[in-house]
Amino acid sequence: MERLLLLIGAVLILVMLAYSSLMQHNEPGYDLAKLSEVRPSEAWFQKTVLDNPKPVLVEFGAAWCGPCKQLAVVLRDIEKNYGEKIDVVKIDIDEKPDLADLYGIDAVPVLMVFQDGKVVEAERGLIRFESVEQLIQPYLEPKPVEAEKVSALTH
Repeated sequence: MERLLLLIGAVLILVMLAYSSLMQHNEPGYDLAKLSEVRPSEAWFQKTVLDNPKPVLVEFGAAWCGPCKQLAVVLRDIEKNYGEKIDVVKIDIDEKPDLADLYGIDAVPVLMVFQDGKVVEAERGLIRFESVEQLIQPYLEPKPVEAEKVSALTH
């Protein structure tokens, strides 16, 4: 009987994960331009995320969220591999509900990439390491303007 209950529970979890994955691709995307206009009143967020010279990967999650716990392993690996090029910030929506509301977080986890104080990418749901890499990769490269300045100085 106990095995049967465990089996049913495991099947339900798999069905929920599959449904969540399917729904993730059918949900409308975030309006990144509108999100970039948001200016939270929290000074630490302004300093840590919006005024940061490096790109910042922000995860909106919650302690009770199973996929958030799985994503934590991915984010730890992202920090290990890319920590010099990008900062990773985790925000618990239960501890910071005002930030969650400002950024339209209605389900967790949500990843947002901020660069120069603007939201440049957003992704909902549990995603693999490779997908997070693809999400952040365009923002890890030197900015073209900086390359032009260096080129102008050498000529």
